[in-house]
Amino acid sequence: MSSHVKLRKERVSVVDYDIQIKEVRSQLVDQLKVLDLQLEQKNQQLQDLTDYLRRRGEIESEYARSLEKLAERFTSRIKSSFQSSKFVKEPSSNSVSQAWLTLLSQTRQESRDHNGLSESCSNFLTQPLTHCVEYTQRLAKKSKDICIQLQDGLLKVTTELQAVREKPTTQNVFRLLSTQRKALLFVAVCRHGEHTTSTTQTMSVQRGS
Repeated sequence: MSSHVKLRKERVSVVDYDIQIKEVRSQLVDQLKVLDLQLEQKNQQLQDLTDYLRRRGEIESEYARSLEKLAERFTSRIKSSFQSSKFVKEPSSNSVSQAWLTLLSQTRQESRDHNGLSESCSNFLTQPLTHCVEYTQRLAKKSKDICIQLQDGLLKVTTELQAVREKPTTQNVFRLLSTQRKALLFVAVCRHGEHTTSTTQTMSVQRGS
């Protein structure tokens, strides 16, 4: 009776172990899918942000040129008006001419400001985003390679374990114990790797933001 119970417990233990191995392998497969999905989403977000900054730079540059042309056109008119006047004199601080000159000076300054903003959007802000995309891709590739290595190692261990169980000799018993320890180690590493990958991805998001 005791031997029957012991055999039953061993079978239950084997079934539980197989279920755990299948669950871990399934988690690893899902983890690879999640990594691919997160990489795709992050690349798309960074690409959209890069496209926005480049287009914003173009718009700011066009606006800066338009302001400069506007200031130049009315400056020419004012100079022409001064030159055609018989009584040319320096405009007073309260004159309409002085107000015009102040307005045109501010327009030129605003043109320079928007030109600087255009330069920032087109160059200084897009370059770090490009580096962020490259860093994210390297991180994702490294994480995926680790997951694949764990999958291969786990598959090898489970294959050895299955072969040992099919031939329960005395020598294989020791191999079984050793293989079980390897399998448990792989399970622990896989679960730790899943947590580490999640944490590293969070750090990557914080660096990129």
